Amino acid sequence: MSFRHLEAMQLEAERVRAAADFLDDYGRLCVHDLQQLESRTSRTTESGSMIGPVDDDQRWAIQADAASAFREAAQWALCFDPARARDLLDLAGSLFSQLGYSFGSYLRVLANRWVDLPVREFMRDLDGLASLYGLRERSADIVIPEPLNHPQQQAYLMLACIGSPVVADQLSNRLGQILESSPHREGVTPVGAQGTPIRRYWEIATALFQQQSGAAALVADHVAAMARSQAEAVELAMSNTHLWRNAASAVDVGNIDMAGIAAIGIGRFGGEAMRGALDEQMRLMGDRGRMLMEIALEFAESTPHDDY
Repeated sequence: MSFRHLEAMQLEAERVRAAADFLDDYGRLCVHDLQQLESRTSRTTESGSMIGPVDDDQRWAIQADAASAFREAAQWALCFDPARARDLLDLAGSLFSQLGYSFGSYLRVLANRWVDLPVREFMRDLDGLASLYGLRERSADIVIPEPLNHPQQQAYLMLACIGSPVVADQLSNRLGQILESSPHREGVTPVGAQGTPIRRYWEIATALFQQQSGAAALVADHVAAMARSQAEAVELAMSNTHLWRNAASAVDVGNIDMAGIAAIGIGRFGGEAMRGALDEQMRLMGDRGRMLMEIALEFAESTPHDDY
């Protein structure tokens, strides 16, 4: 697996595994704290009076901490244990989804848990997005989750919908209309760790959805651009050898966006077509960019696509 890539990038395998373990443990501790906090609502004091309701801000902070920890652990696990990475992505995705973030649905699709995602929730969010874009009138029955007002969450919603075969099939008309009408087709809002312009995500989502001739090559070209940007960030991070070698740098090695897009691409275009397109791009990459793409592709190919 990708441990060989980590070694080539001067990262010690045990440090990477330890980082994933620590973040996993911290996420589970946060979940335990959240459960303890929730249990307060059903307990009473010795005098018989009810303890006050759970503070919403406190609950949100703990749950967001847990979700972020599982997501970071998954990014490290991408490099050495795809099955564990999928489990961690599912944990993170479930917690983010409960907070109303479409990024959570994207993570669950990436974890290959799309069969558990109710189509009606995607329908609700797509209707909300259509109303934001002026494609349909606002009405009392349209509820727009607050996070969906942010362009980044809209991009992840589209990828999640297209990555779920059931949703992509049943809601194809809504998806097509939104993809063709969104202002983000020309947008520059940064998305993801590398601040990729949102127009790139929209082009990826459109290519994945339409599945036209040359679409796999177009998606691979965008993934390669992400890899080049990440490779530059890695080069800079490696200058601080202490933080880098101890897996304590702020720069990620496992890239959830690249891995997810590759996985969805395999599901949409087939493994041979997507792998061929990515291989063509990797032949043109420098060593570190190619390694980052290979880490993402190894995870994507490990996903049980028979279920897609």
